[in-house]
Amino acid sequence: MYSLIEDKDKTAAFIVVSLSDMMRYALYDAATTEVDVAKELAFIQNYIEIQQIRHRRRLEVALEIAPDLGPQRIPPLLLINFVENAVKHGVDKLRHDAWVRIRAYRDELGTFSFAVANARPAQAGAEIREGIGTRNTRRRLDILYPGAYSLQTSHTATQFDILLRLWPPHNG
Repeated sequence: MYSLIEDKDKTAAFIVVSLSDMMRYALYDAATTEVDVAKELAFIQNYIEIQQIRHRRRLEVALEIAPDLGPQRIPPLLLINFVENAVKHGVDKLRHDAWVRIRAYRDELGTFSFAVANARPAQAGAEIREGIGTRNTRRRLDILYPGAYSLQTSHTATQFDILLRLWPPHNG
């Protein structure tokens, strides 16, 4: 497919390569119990690049990956749910001024942290219920990281935030 469109439409060719990388990750790496967090973040980066093309000029994305993440193994497709929710419940519902901020970093205690913040349509006082995707992710974390994670959500009338923290394993 790529060779058929690469000379005609550079954007479509780019999307084909990104989708190919994403499918490879979903088919092969997601079949394992853990992946290096760098692979998961590359998957997210491909997803974000496609969303930026899809939403053209109305979406601003800030993706900040700390250079000192070090080795971190996580279950595959663990983090993407939070980014997809930011697009589905925020970006897709805004006509302009849509934004998403994503950060992957280690805090001062060495805890792996993944934060996503996004604009959302103004809904003063509207209650936000935890959706099926976040509930399933929380259940998955309960099984894989019992007592060794924190998943916090907060929101204002125009912004939604989620922060996942995975504590480093205890030695001894």
